[in-house]
Amino acid sequence: AKDLVARFFAAPLLRMTGLLLIIYSLPAFAWTGGDGAQFQKANEIYRAGKFAQAVSIYQGLSENNHEISAIFYNLANSLYRQGSAGPAILAYERARMIEPRSGDILYNLSYARSLLEYRIEDKRNWYLRAAEKVLEYFTEKEIYLLAIAAYFLLMAGWAFVLFFRRGLPWGWGRKT
Repeated sequence: AKDLVARFFAAPLLRMTGLLLIIYSLPAFAWTGGDGAQFQKANEIYRAGKFAQAVSIYQGLSENNHEISAIFYNLANSLYRQGSAGPAILAYERARMIEPRSGDILYNLSYARSLLEYRIEDKRNWYLRAAEKVLEYFTEKEIYLLAIAAYFLLMAGWAFVLFFRRGLPWGWGRKT
């Protein structure tokens, strides 16, 4: 019976895992050649200290490439160096949404927030703040992937109980 269960679940699980990995990695190949050259040009302009020009190039790139955190991170750095702390924090937040576990993004975001003159106190319940902290650790795609995996495990468990539990009052014909 164990061999039957292993064969029943192993092949579809491997296929589904491979398919999800391929789908999940597709945005990594979305960078186009022209945009890469523009990105390098903006980086050189930033190093030269021309932050206003770099901001305009990074903003143009961010309109077409919503999934690349380096663009938003460099845009935020340029905005901060230009003296625009508010828009810089917004750009850091956008970069953090794409890449939530990047140490550079988190450090620069916390530093830019610490320079603000006002503070907004979070008066929500502790469990809402804790849930937000946990969800900030994952990207939107990772949350979807976890939800799909949980659903798949739930359905596999349900199918296992339905087909392999002994003592059910109906036969194989009715189960199917």
